[in-house]
Amino acid sequence: MKKLPKEVIKLIEDYFNLNINGKKVKTPYHINVKHARAELRSLVGKGTPQEIEEEVNIFAKLRNFNLKKTSENEIREFMQKEGIGVDCSGLVAHILDTWVKSEKKGNLRTNVVFPKMSFLKRIIIALRPIENINADLLTNKFNSIPVELENVQIGDLIRLKGIERGHHIAIITNVNEKEIEYIHSTKHYGQDNGIKRGKIKIVNKKKDLEHQKWLEKDKDGVCWTLKQFLKEKNDNGIRRPKFFVKE
Repeated sequence: MKKLPKEVIKLIEDYFNLNINGKKVKTPYHINVKHARAELRSLVGKGTPQEIEEEVNIFAKLRNFNLKKTSENEIREFMQKEGIGVDCSGLVAHILDTWVKSEKKGNLRTNVVFPKMSFLKRIIIALRPIENINADLLTNKFNSIPVELENVQIGDLIRLKGIERGHHIAIITNVNEKEIEYIHSTKHYGQDNGIKRGKIKIVNKKKDLEHQKWLEKDKDGVCWTLKQFLKEKNDNGIRRPKFFVKE
């Protein structure tokens, strides 16, 4: 059974506990659907915790937003207003990038198969790889293999769909006989959007995720993550990155 490298554990905790003027702030959700490549990573949903922290401090000065006199929730609201946060693929890409680096296997870009592209596009990806890695790319047939629930392990990905458009992704961080734990960054769950931990209680190992008990709920008892799994469910499921598959 795989274990999360200590570097990955630290990265995840940093996303959950951004250090903003001595206050601990959970990273909110943000995505730039126009994919403004010229923007900083933290402004297109692809930043590291450190990049996000730096950008919050810069914008606070520009907007005369007093970080000392505001609460953690007010800082999160400010971040969302200014478009600072992380999207699902940005979070997972940084986790996987940190993981492969910790194992001295290059970086995520060198382990991912990209579609055929022009020379200029290859240069752009070499310079800005994380911005060009999305949920579909990480979980497509060229970069992952399907995994049955009974064989799930830490580091596997859950391929889902966006309610409105595109794909969504979560990464499994713990597995035992009774449940699966995962993290993702989601636009759903109201003020509890952004980076979140979720659990799936295993009811029957022989059946797929649809038939297990998803414990992540909003204030109305809705599990948006399950709804995303059920949308085009035949194309969704557990996927294992090929660079985690033993040769």
